[in-house]
Amino acid sequence: MALADEIANFASNFRQIFFLGIPLLLNDDGAYLSFGCTFTGTEALAGYRYPREKYYGVKFKAFLLEYFDPRYHPFADELWELRNSVVHGFSPKHFALCHGQPEAHFTDRPHYVKVLNADSLFRDFQTAAERYLAALASDRTLQAIFEKHIRSKKGGGLYVF
Repeated sequence: MALADEIANFASNFRQIFFLGIPLLLNDDGAYLSFGCTFTGTEALAGYRYPREKYYGVKFKAFLLEYFDPRYHPFADELWELRNSVVHGFSPKHFALCHGQPEAHFTDRPHYVKVLNADSLFRDFQTAAERYLAALASDRTLQAIFEKHIRSKKGGGLYVF
């Protein structure tokens, strides 16, 4: 399969898994889980974007700084900690988490770093992911990094059957 086809397949599968899957969680029953899935999707793209970097936190924060809206940038460390806490400890750490309240997203609450709204975070993740996927489709340097990674023992594509 030609590299351009592999990239298109990867992008299609990524969208199917994350862009169609996460919205199913944006409700009272699944909103908390949507945070973990959104952070996992961010980490997945960071792995393809920065495969030479040894530390996952460095990859995650670099992706956030390169592709996410600038309002996320000052909170890169805290968001990585939140990702770890949500995925491994099922705790919101020092954030107040909500859903269905876009007006609350990134507002201040006493005793918390910030409020994060699941729906807003998902939309911002989707925008960041599309920025990366568009760059991957057109940037030969990113394509070379991607190709080397998917052909490595630690790499591989993203497939849905």
